[in-house]
Amino acid sequence: MVIHESAEDYLETILVLQEQHGQVRSIDIVNHLGYSKPSISIAMKKLRESGYISMAQDGTITLNDSGMEIARRVYGRHKVITKLFTLLGVSQEQAAEDAEKRADDEARKAAEVRTEEAIQSEAIELELGAELVPWTQSGAAFDLLTEIQHIRRVLAREFGFLMPAVRLTSGDGLDGNAYRIRIAGSPVAEQVLRLDSLLAVEGIYAMGNVEGLQTKEPVHHQPAVWIRPELQDEADSLGYEILRPGEVLIRHLKELALEFAPELLTRDDVQALLDELAKSSPASVRDVVPGLLRVQEIQTVLQRLLAERVPIRNLGQILETLGRAVSRTHQPVELTEAVRAAQGRLIVSRYVDADGVLHVLTLEPELEAKLGEGLEFTEDGVSVFLSPAAQEMFVKQTEFQAQRLQMLGIPAVLLVSPTVRAGVRELTLGIEPAVAVLSYAEVPRTMRLEQVEMLRMPESGLSD
Repeated sequence: MVIHESAEDYLETILVLQEQHGQVRSIDIVNHLGYSKPSISIAMKKLRESGYISMAQDGTITLNDSGMEIARRVYGRHKVITKLFTLLGVSQEQAAEDAEKRADDEARKAAEVRTEEAIQSEAIELELGAELVPWTQSGAAFDLLTEIQHIRRVLAREFGFLMPAVRLTSGDGLDGNAYRIRIAGSPVAEQVLRLDSLLAVEGIYAMGNVEGLQTKEPVHHQPAVWIRPELQDEADSLGYEILRPGEVLIRHLKELALEFAPELLTRDDVQALLDELAKSSPASVRDVVPGLLRVQEIQTVLQRLLAERVPIRNLGQILETLGRAVSRTHQPVELTEAVRAAQGRLIVSRYVDADGVLHVLTLEPELEAKLGEGLEFTEDGVSVFLSPAAQEMFVKQTEFQAQRLQMLGIPAVLLVSPTVRAGVRELTLGIEPAVAVLSYAEVPRTMRLEQVEMLRMPESGLSD
């Protein structure tokens, strides 16, 4: 089973025309969308064979229950784009008009059979085992399509990142209760679910064991157990987090969308964001693009921000910061660090505790100086010139402290000087649990800091 976004757009168009005119025929869709008659005829034939529509002898098209369900669900798709444009300062009316135009343009492109489709792959593809396919159908206990739309809305609202549409397919060779996620055609994750069970995830406060099948939660790889539904109350009382099978999939998909957001943010996406911002804040764009920075350079900065989960929704402020910083440098790393400093309060707020305190690890000045000597900033990023032994020594010390903080329920935050932050972040990329590397320039002056531990230079030093 394949659910194409173009098919969804046809069903939505039928619903809209039906509400406007009462009856819908193929010629109405041709006139509304501007497609060729053969394209519409082929599309209607496929929708009829799939059971989404019925066609009377006089050519009147009627949505069946399954088609009506999908049409109503995707009717609000352009509202996701509207929300994102509104966040960028576009008026509600203009945002709605632009979103509808963009949705129509995407649908028109999807309707035509093009040669390049043979060599293109979907940005995000979700392959479903046979037992998971019913989640895409009307009346399913778990509404997968609605949950995916919710993810897209959340990412647009929280990060300013419009997640690409997800193509759903039946997975060849997959177990019936498994799913596979592909990014740009390449498989990045595969997971087997147990549809008759719940996943009990063992957090740091879990006390005791619960009977079931031992496994790992796929996002953070925490110990977990597939349990019988009747054991939910017991697992909950022991401090386990309880997830339904569908919630496991959705959490996994959202995490991967964020992880690959830098790759998914295309130059066309950035241009679209700039075009929308220019309608409400023309000076913010005109003063920077293309005179000071090219779209590609802005894309690189936004990708570097997303790589560390820094929201890009305040694009106007980001452009203003870049406009000031570009007089000093064109290096992507240094431009990104300037934006991070300007967005510091937002970045740091994710790591403070309930009392507004930021708990941090710091570096001994001698160690920080030594690390700084081994870093070089280039057009491609940061190059590290420390010896493998020196890198391993630093990583092990940092990882030990990060695991210690995790046991205390405290986010692992390493606070360093602005000149070395990007380089230290590169060194800590593979550490589990993940370490957030912040610079002193990002921390507001009024922020309350508490140093948990200072990482020190080993007695033998860091060998070059």
